[in-house]
Amino acid sequence: MNWIKKIISVTDKIKKIVKNRPTAADIASSLWRSCPSCSKITLKETIIKQFFVCECGFHFDYPPRERFKTFGFKEGFQEIKAPTYMNSDPLKFQFSDSKYIDKRKKYQKNTKQETALLAVYGEIEDISCVIVCSNFEFGGSAWSPSESEYFLRAIDTAIEKKVDLFCTIYTTGGIAVTTGVNGLTSGMIKGVIGLKSLEENNIVTCAIASSKTTGGPFASTFYSHQICAIESKNSTDTLFSGKRVSASSQTAEVPENFGDSAWVKNSGLCDFVFNDRTEISKKLVLITKILKHKFNHQNKQNNLEKLSSEEPRSQQILSNTSKAV
Repeated sequence: MNWIKKIISVTDKIKKIVKNRPTAADIASSLWRSCPSCSKITLKETIIKQFFVCECGFHFDYPPRERFKTFGFKEGFQEIKAPTYMNSDPLKFQFSDSKYIDKRKKYQKNTKQETALLAVYGEIEDISCVIVCSNFEFGGSAWSPSESEYFLRAIDTAIEKKVDLFCTIYTTGGIAVTTGVNGLTSGMIKGVIGLKSLEENNIVTCAIASSKTTGGPFASTFYSHQICAIESKNSTDTLFSGKRVSASSQTAEVPENFGDSAWVKNSGLCDFVFNDRTEISKKLVLITKILKHKFNHQNKQNNLEKLSSEEPRSQQILSNTSKAV
């Protein structure tokens, strides 16, 4: 019977280890933060001062409101209210007595956001802009119909305000599987159509992918922006599906840096990579100024070419009259 006693003692040890592990609540309330890359433990206050970037270069998830504070808005920013008419749980999804809608309410309470996206309007230098930012703490920033409608609300605001720049900063696990086809159609199709309308209104659109940007939004709305960039040279997991899923779906070997910023850039899947998130604001303003000047110049040229190609009506009448005579 000794072997039974050994099994029981091992089981008790495992239970003690699991019990002593910190919970999500303990981690959230802790004054310290451990870096997943270098394992260094740093004060949260220090990480906040460093724009949520570790000394080793690892970029932590950046809460939207904290990120917006670093953009240098002239007179602050104005949050765009989320629409309340959308049903976040059209399928009334439930798994093992756990309701999705209950989890969503918990996310809203913890993040103080109505959706996984947060959009603001303001001016940086002399560039008016609408910036949409994802919050990964809100259910992995998965897009439900509510997120999609909020994204469209941000687009409508940009058109209404006639802004210069519309920027979306992504970090998402994809479309919420709990919403089924409703989530796919609202998140991918509507989003692409909305971004097309921004282009028609001569608004510069830029998408920036942080680490953990995958799934439907990455495959559709991300690449519907005019400019596609990666947040930093240390960004990882920027791909449609995870490494394990990608490896199992093909016979070729998946490279070690699959989904890293360098791989994404070398594969031609983005226009450029920021060195780190601290330079995003200045570069966005610079790019927008260049492109807006270019667009305005092109419009003037098109109008001049159109005027020169269209013969005045009086000349047409005289020409027809001379032919008749």
